Amino acid sequence: TTQTLAFAGGQYTAPVSGLTTKYNNNAFTVVMNIKITGNGVLLSETGQYGINTGYHDTQLEFNNGRFYFHTWNANGVSTYAYSTSNTYATNAWYQVGMTVDTTNNLLIGYINGSEVGRVTLARVGYAPTASYMNIGAYDSTYISTPNYGNFLLRSYKMYGNPLTSAQMAAEYGSNTTTYLTANSYSTSSATVNSTVTSPTVTVKDNAGAAVSGATVTWNITSGNGSVGGDLAATSTTNASGIATATTWILG
Repeated sequence: TTQTLAFAGGQYTAPVSGLTTKYNNNAFTVVMNIKITGNGVLLSETGQYGINTGYHDTQLEFNNGRFYFHTWNANGVSTYAYSTSNTYATNAWYQVGMTVDTTNNLLIGYINGSEVGRVTLARVGYAPTASYMNIGAYDSTYISTPNYGNFLLRSYKMYGNPLTSAQMAAEYGSNTTTYLTANSYSTSSATVNSTVTSPTVTVKDNAGAAVSGATVTWNITSGNGSVGGDLAATSTTNASGIATATTWILG
């Protein structure tokens, strides 16, 4: 079972500490797999424990269908990029990523492994004693929304270097998990050794899209029944992501 952490716009955040050792000359990459449920700050950075105080700035935000990618420029100017599309729906899964490249002075935003926006900048250095990434935390330096985050978090990663576009695409591919949803099943009684209506499942990826061509394995876990003439069988999902068990016999 895949576990998620829910952020519902309240004053509860998840600080990730000790990040001074994770940066490479202020260059880094963050990647979050999230299900957006509303507007809010997805990630903020602070130079100390405690949000919106001392050294602090937002990093990732979502507001009205658009993602924002943000940090501070060396001249003290808030610098950000945003997704060219503003049609990202709520209640859908996305992999949201941001790279900060201090060699080429670039901030690049990614959604589902593809670049969606960039801006040039000279990154401000992190606080010298400690640095925290605060998941779902409100920050007064917000670009688009003052809300605490509203989302489900499946995973969070940070790298001490800016991943390339190819690496970000591969990162998305390696984290595209598929999930089964039961569509139909039989609850009626039947005679032993008789055939019953075969169950179906839908396979979706972590963005909620149906996955075609996926292999689903069906197993008999108890009794003397069979599926596809054996204790186990496989079937392939169709264009709608649906797989159907073949010849399900009670036993």
